[in-house]
Amino acid sequence: MALLTAGYSAGQILGPLLAAPLLNHGYNQALLLGSVMVALAGAAAAAVCVRFPHHLAPAAPTA
Repeated sequence: MALLTAGYSAGQILGPLLAAPLLNHGYNQALLLGSVMVALAGAAAAAVCVRFPHHLAPAAPTA
């Protein structure tokens, strides 16, 4: 949980710093950066699902 929170907070800090220089000509470039980041996150999630498929199965009952 701490790793997830740290990653989220890093994104909250770095996102505006990376997007601010792109706002000189409107929002198009900043929105493109956001969509690229979402696509990268989706690709990373898919890679994890492919690499560790056994973590997607339901847990066996421990009774």
